[in-house]
Amino acid sequence: MWEELKGRLKRFIPEESFKEWFESTEEIESSNGRLLVGVPSEEVADFIKDYYWDYIVKVMKEMGVEEEIDFVCKKQIPDLKEEIARNDMDLIKKRIEELNLNPDYTFDNFVVGPSNELAFATCKAVAEEPGVNYNPLYIYGDTGLGKTHLLHAVAHRFCEIYPDKKILLVSAERFFHDYVSAVRSNNFPSFRERYRELDVLLVDDIQFLAHKEGTREEFFNTFNDLFDRRKQIVISSDSLPGDIYQFQDRLVSRFKWGIIADIQPPDLETRIAILFKKAKVFNLKIEEDAVFFIAKKLRKNVRELEGALKKCGIYANLKKSPITVEIAKESLKDILEDEELITPEKIMKLVADYYRVPVSRLKDKNNSRSIVVPRQVAMYLCKQLTNMSYPEIGRAFGNKHHTTVMYACSKVEEKIASDPRFRRLVDSFTQSLR
Repeated sequence: MWEELKGRLKRFIPEESFKEWFESTEEIESSNGRLLVGVPSEEVADFIKDYYWDYIVKVMKEMGVEEEIDFVCKKQIPDLKEEIARNDMDLIKKRIEELNLNPDYTFDNFVVGPSNELAFATCKAVAEEPGVNYNPLYIYGDTGLGKTHLLHAVAHRFCEIYPDKKILLVSAERFFHDYVSAVRSNNFPSFRERYRELDVLLVDDIQFLAHKEGTREEFFNTFNDLFDRRKQIVISSDSLPGDIYQFQDRLVSRFKWGIIADIQPPDLETRIAILFKKAKVFNLKIEEDAVFFIAKKLRKNVRELEGALKKCGIYANLKKSPITVEIAKESLKDILEDEELITPEKIMKLVADYYRVPVSRLKDKNNSRSIVVPRQVAMYLCKQLTNMSYPEIGRAFGNKHHTTVMYACSKVEEKIASDPRFRRLVDSFTQSLR
């Protein structure tokens, strides 16, 4: 800013005078409405203010600059920069405390793999350059895969880079309660100031607003206001925008204006990396074989891995031993028994994840091809991998008639016989479940 200002000042100041009084000045810091300029001595600062201040004010008006300008002797710059850094750290710490951010939910503590690399990259980009490339950013995935972690990581990074700007991270449930409170107290100005006077708004679990018509309307208006002013919006959900019931088309279309990034269950290599990372964070000693054992047995999500590791850590501490395969087997026996049991819910979850549809849709009366095919595959797997009868399977799928299940199994068998690629897909489902 000061360099541009100096460039414009040359129009009003003779070249020799400019070289003597301005050429050796430099910008130190520009933040919080204050521009600090380093000068060789206090005498130079006094001379500039006495003889050239009117020109500086004129150029500032041209540029639309409203900051206050302070001149400081360059000898004081090291101490001043240290003070600025200290003040910035205090401000960052204060902002993080106000937002109630989880200290462990940072980008550094997030393990990146093929299942989440797009979500990670886009979150990092919006934290560093909000409102520029990916706005809005919509992240979706099942529970426990890291959506909340990424939202907190965005807030952490944004506070570090822009400590003087405004950011808010809330759950959709919190937004709902704040709106209800505003309705009851008839205090909408305060509510709208909280949610609209922002540089970044992050909302977790937006699907919570699905059946709350008045709150949806207010969120729609909030979204529009922020977007029109090029403020960053980040939203997380357990479903794609179009799969959230009761969301109007106009709101769904706005979610699609930016970029949609999904998070899938982590693959084996990512699960291993997560366990090593979490063991370091929790200060746990764990043998490599134990890491591989846990990673192979638990496949659902990051939260499950983290909970299992903590449980193993408690058991290992009692034994005064690092976490071994034997300790993992003993401490996780209840969880592992549940994992080994093949249930309709587990089958539906696996198939729904692959086809990227909510599990609930497999139980609906929806007969679109995008739902019918995964439903038929899941019904077929239930018949092949469990002892359930056709009527029992039908009840598990939203009280479908047993003839529907029989027809589904027949259609899948026909396609397996005629389509090698489809057969390999069904085989992969079977291997994953066993």
